[in-house]
Amino acid sequence: MAKLYAQRLQEMASSTAYQNVNFYGIMSNQHDSDEDIVEYARQHEISFPLLKDLHNRVADQFAAERTPEAFLLDDEYRIRYRGRIDDQFGIGTLLKEPRSHDLKNALDELLAGKNITFPVTNAVGCIIGR
Repeated sequence: MAKLYAQRLQEMASSTAYQNVNFYGIMSNQHDSDEDIVEYARQHEISFPLLKDLHNRVADQFAAERTPEAFLLDDEYRIRYRGRIDDQFGIGTLLKEPRSHDLKNALDELLAGKNITFPVTNAVGCIIGR
């Protein structure tokens, strides 16, 4: 998980609109120690589980390349969305506020029983440290 999105993801996880949704942070950077992860959760007041991805098994299974990269799974554990959280941060760009809330939009569509309009977006961030 990226520091830039900790608060935004925590807000989503705490929202009553998503009270029946399970949020997990998969920490795939091998250089992040257990202590780093605990401190990250404390510092950013993360209430959902942060799980260390030993040997990048989860990242490899999902073909995750960047952090942050969001994956939205349905109740049958099928990937319904993968990509960026929103468009606020990009290569060479920094918007004051996001224009497109990609993960939130996909989650709202999934919960409403609709097809996800944009099931894949390009995740922007650091390459996962393997």
